This record gives sequence, structure tokens and C-alpha cells, in this order.
Amino acid sequence: MSFLVLAATLVSAAAFIPQSIIKPGPLIQTNYAASSTQLFTQPPTILCLGETLWDSLPSGMYLGGAPSNVAMHLASLLPENNTVAIASCLGKDQLGHEAKRRLELKGVRSDCIQFHEEWETGEDLL
Repeated sequence: MSFLVLAATLVSAAAFIPQSIIKPGPLIQTNYAASSTQLFTQPPTILCLGETLWDSLPSGMYLGGAPSNVAMHLASLLPENNTVAIASCLGKDQLGHEAKRRLELKGVRSDCIQFHEEWETGEDLL
């Protein structure tokens, strides 16, 4: 089985990658609490790679980052559940956990999201 990988905003540069070559590693892992080394029980159809951050506007904070936006929109367009995932690293802070929660609410799988102990979740002041 293959799945589509979208890197950053280069949607046209998408590549098909066989499931057999995807291995857990420093950027793509299962849940930290999980003892399994299996990356996916059911691989996503589309995997978006890149930043997840917050856009800070005078009207409030909005979840952003081109790959995250693409993942959320694709998840809303595709008929099947659990077909879109994102690989990203967030700070282990309130904004990071809220970003993960909102991605999941939009139907984006968070299997490949990591939390960094020292870095804060990205914020773009607009």
C-alpha cells in the first residue's frame, strides 16, 4: 500500500512512498506513551509534513502553518475518516497541546506529531 506525502506547500511535488520504507525515527514516531514500534496500524492516505504554528492577529489566535492548513482542508474534503495525517513538532506547552487538539477536531490524524521539551510552539505575530 502507498500513501501520498505532501511536504510544506509543495503540493505539486507530492511523492508516493511504500509503507515498507516508513520507519519510526526522530521525526516520525508513534505516541510517546506507546511501547509499540509500529508506526501506523492503518497508514493515512495523505501525510503532510511541516510546521504547525499560531497566527496571532489583533482579533485572536488562529491555528496556521501551510502544511497544517492543507491537512485540515483535505480532511474536510475527503469522505473517509483518518485519511489525512500531519508530521510536525510542537512545543510541549499549552499552545502545542491546543494545536494538536484542534487538528484532531478537524479530522487530521496526529500520530506523527512530536512535542519538544525545550522549544515553544511557533507563533507568528501578524
